[in-house]
Amino acid sequence: MTDPAAPTRMSAAAPGANEQITRSFKDAMANIASGVTIVTADDGTQAYGATISSFTSVSLDPLLILFCLNTTSRLHAPLDRAGQFNVHVLAEGQQALAELFAFGPLEERTASLERAPGRAPEIAGTQAQFSCRIWEKHPAGDHVIVIGEVSAVRFDPDKAPLIWWRRQLGKHHLTPLA
Repeated sequence: MTDPAAPTRMSAAAPGANEQITRSFKDAMANIASGVTIVTADDGTQAYGATISSFTSVSLDPLLILFCLNTTSRLHAPLDRAGQFNVHVLAEGQQALAELFAFGPLEERTASLERAPGRAPEIAGTQAQFSCRIWEKHPAGDHVIVIGEVSAVRFDPDKAPLIWWRRQLGKHHLTPLA
């Protein structure tokens, strides 16, 4: 008998179909709008940060969030050493920060961080910030799913989030359906 709680893994349809499926998968995922976040950590010797697009809430009791981190990211090992991190939800107008933490040199990234002993680095002017400690980590293909327990939240309801949609950074324009 199969355990209904066991993870289900599906494989590609046919040999040679992987490239087409991968392209279709990436195109479909690009059509899902998401907020843009930067995760920061400090291992005691250096501050680190990376732009992350896969971020979501997990639980209210306890308060948990998750993000997915590429195993080749420069943030991967320092995050393990630090044990704590901040997730910053970028606000409109912070496109340059998103690009810097995605592609820029480490020295330029860390110059924009506010550091304090015993705390994960902070970024000023973001729409929200979640301070967390690592709750669990799970390998998932070429990424690691990092689950964080939230210890503090800072939120500015007057700021609109920066949005990632169709491989572009942009503004949020909501038209009510009613």
